[in-house]
Amino acid sequence: MKRVSLITVLALAVTVASAQEARQGQVQHAKAAEMVKKLELEWMESYVKRDTDFLERYVSDDYTSIDPHGTVVDKKGEIESVKSGDVAITEMKPNEMTVRTYGDAAVITGRSTIKAKVSGQDASGEYRFTDVWVKRGDRWQAVASQLTRIANR
Repeated sequence: MKRVSLITVLALAVTVASAQEARQGQVQHAKAAEMVKKLELEWMESYVKRDTDFLERYVSDDYTSIDPHGTVVDKKGEIESVKSGDVAITEMKPNEMTVRTYGDAAVITGRSTIKAKVSGQDASGEYRFTDVWVKRGDRWQAVASQLTRIANR
């Protein structure tokens, strides 16, 4: 009888500890998702404001972007296109955004209305995007981005 009681107590303790860990994990994921979503919105605004300081800080040195034409751009190219005005975004508003976290990584997918000119040509429209963020040390950084224009039907 004592043996059964001891096993029951140990099983209950393991169950309670597992439940507490699960709750802590959910809270950590929620906090990470909230932080990355905030940074994503600031990142969008940095293009409108032409805030290259934000890009320098939050875009990783190994960043890769794929634009709607399939062109691959690195961090240096991204910042240069904003500085030069080659990419001139006057509005970037997300209509949908989903954040999924995986430990020290986060994937954001969404839809955005963009008003912009690229190389002097109107590039305004509706776009789908995927952005990947990684936490390095105490800072989240964007490591990859892909943007696809939604075709008018």
